[in-house]
Amino acid sequence: MIDIDEKLNVSELLRVYGALLTPHQAEIMRQYYDCDISLFEMASDLDVSRQAVRDVLVRSVKTLKDVDQKLRLVEKSSRIKDAISVAKEEAKNGMVDAAIQRLDDAVALL
Repeated sequence: MIDIDEKLNVSELLRVYGALLTPHQAEIMRQYYDCDISLFEMASDLDVSRQAVRDVLVRSVKTLKDVDQKLRLVEKSSRIKDAISVAKEEAKNGMVDAAIQRLDDAVALL
């Protein structure tokens, strides 16, 4: 059984890198991770074995994780969002110079 943190992580990887998968892989991943459809249900719908669906999932997750390990877009995106949020608060509190510096640091991540 997959834990919720792993499921959310894979779902985020799918959102960011899903276009790198084949349409078939992406659809199976979406159904499993985003729609919570079981392997058995997908296998029945696709007229393949449960193991075939599982193999697609395992290979697809590995592909997404390998790409993310190289590009780190999910981590960068999270860090940029966090920096923007903090910069907004700094600007609201009159700390404009700090906000500008934080935004410059965020842009450097791109």
